[in-house]
Amino acid sequence: WPLASGMMTRVPLTLMLCISVIFAAGEAEGRRHNSRCVLKNPPADDGVLLSTFTTRFSARAYKRAANVRRAGLRLDGAQIRKGGMLSYNRLVGPRDAHSGFLPAPAIDSGQLVDKTGGGACQPSSTLHAAALFAGLGVEERSEHTLLSAYIGAGLDASVVYGLKDLVVKNPYPFPIRLAAEVGERHLTVRILGQRGRKGWVEIQT
Repeated sequence: WPLASGMMTRVPLTLMLCISVIFAAGEAEGRRHNSRCVLKNPPADDGVLLSTFTTRFSARAYKRAANVRRAGLRLDGAQIRKGGMLSYNRLVGPRDAHSGFLPAPAIDSGQLVDKTGGGACQPSSTLHAAALFAGLGVEERSEHTLLSAYIGAGLDASVVYGLKDLVVKNPYPFPIRLAAEVGERHLTVRILGQRGRKGWVEIQT
C-alpha cells in the first residue's frame, strides 16, 4: 500500500517484520526498534498466525494507559467472516465517561489536547498495522495530524467515534480472528486464520 513517500518494507507472511515501539511520555519522538523474526504458529485451536504487531505506552500516564487497555481489550476475540469487514468504532463503541473512558491527551488538529478517551487511537493503530502485515484490505483509515510517538509514519489510524473510523476487510476464503494482549506497558494484536499464505506484503511509507 502506498502510504506516503520515502521508505519501503517487504514482509513475507511466513517471515514477518516484527516492530516494537517504545512510547516515552514527554518525549518529542518515540524510539523505534525493527527486527525480523520467524512467527511460530500457536496451538491448532487458536489457528495460524497471520501477523502480530506490538506498540508500547507509558504506565505513568495512567489515564491514557487505562484508555489504551480498555479499548484494546475490546478487540480480543473479534471475528471477521470471509469477505466480511470489521469496524473499530462499532466494536469498541463510544469513548466516553459512561463507557469508562478517562480524559487524557489526544491529537486534535495538530495539537495535543485533553479529551475523554484519549489514547484510544493506539489500539486502532496497532490493529491497522497488524491488518496491513496480514494482507487484509483497509476500507477506511485516517492519519493523525501529528506523527504518533508509539508507531511509525503511515501505520497509524486516527479514530473519532461517529466521525472517523478504521474499517478492515477479510480477503481470505475463511474467517479470521483477533487476539489482543494488553500488558502494563504494551499492547499486542495478533490476527489468526485457518491457514497461512505464501507471498510478500509490501508497505511503502
